[in-house]
Amino acid sequence: YIAPEAMVMFVAHCRDMKELSMVERCLLHMDCSLMDFDSILTLLKKNSLYTGLLHVYSSGLDDYVSPLEILFDAIFESVDESEGIHAERRSDGAPKSKFEEYGYKALLYLKYCFEGKSFPKGSALAPEERVQTLRQELFTFLLTETASPPRPTANMPHRPVSRG
Repeated sequence: YIAPEAMVMFVAHCRDMKELSMVERCLLHMDCSLMDFDSILTLLKKNSLYTGLLHVYSSGLDDYVSPLEILFDAIFESVDESEGIHAERRSDGAPKSKFEEYGYKALLYLKYCFEGKSFPKGSALAPEERVQTLRQELFTFLLTETASPPRPTANMPHRPVSRG
């Protein structure tokens, strides 16, 4: 167990060193069931550490949908902050913008979940019954129309989606 105050100091130190990814790498090796979820999730979200956020929610809280909702919010917000969703691709294939980075992370997370693997480690989820309910939860989330559409922006104008 790491006290919330110690985690805040660790994150601040990593931020000062411009090494926030170190926080995520450390979290992946910790027992998520022993964490103060409120403080760690707030720190992860505030610092846009979405790999850690996905890991803590899924491993520590057995919640696979809530972190995806948070990541989708970040994806939509990143469109406003980027040069647009149609920006020139990098020659090395690495994400050029937050939109690409977060979108890729969401797709990879979904891939792992549907394959019955933990994210980001890729170890098998157990029991198999949980994998089946997880898939149903994700399909329901992805196919439900109750979510509010993102607000229109210059980069992503609102266009009604017709379902027929």
